[in-house]
Amino acid sequence: MTNIYILGIILSIIHYYSQEYNIRKHKHTDKIISFSAGVGVTYIFVELFPSFNALVKDISPAIFLTILVGFVTFHLVEKFIYQHAGGKHAPKELAVEDSTISFFYHFIVGAFIVYFTKQSSLQGFLFFIPIALHTSTSALPVDIPLSKGMKIVISSSSFIGVLLTSIFFTSIPKITFIIGLGLMVGTLTFTNIRHSIPEGKKGKPLYFLIGVIAYTLIIYLTKGF
Repeated sequence: MTNIYILGIILSIIHYYSQEYNIRKHKHTDKIISFSAGVGVTYIFVELFPSFNALVKDISPAIFLTILVGFVTFHLVEKFIYQHAGGKHAPKELAVEDSTISFFYHFIVGAFIVYFTKQSSLQGFLFFIPIALHTSTSALPVDIPLSKGMKIVISSSSFIGVLLTSIFFTSIPKITFIIGLGLMVGTLTFTNIRHSIPEGKKGKPLYFLIGVIAYTLIIYLTKGF
């Protein structure tokens, strides 16, 4: 149980410093982001999709619509924010709205750190690594919160998700986790394709490939395939 809280604290710290020091301004930005994107894409297709498929094999195929809902919802919310927050207060509005999205996103991430770690410590770590890289590279398209206090609150969302889920885990229906996982798959697929993978001439394909190969090997070797 202790390692769940440690992972939540580590992710919250990473989240805080990713807001303080945007890695996208680092001189090795393209290499880091490309590698992170390779790891994230690999986890989604090699581990997350199969895990979701195994979890819902005895449930109606309609449950797969949750993946589509997660993908579409995140896209629509993002578009709504950037197309409807206007006027001289737009930066402030965007920061508040984006911070709200960031809080709930990382809260759910914290919940699934608990869920996967409850299945096995290995599954927990396999989920944590791409999420930590995803967070550290500021892949979620949000503005920096307005104040240091706000940054602390937003950053704590992962740990809060871990804490509350660990307390109420046994009372949360399995179907809730299944629906949440489907939404998480859809959201991660959208953010990785839309925001993590560098566009156009940006990025380092070699580092993306290294991320793909390295995490594929890690997943299969650690699971004994």
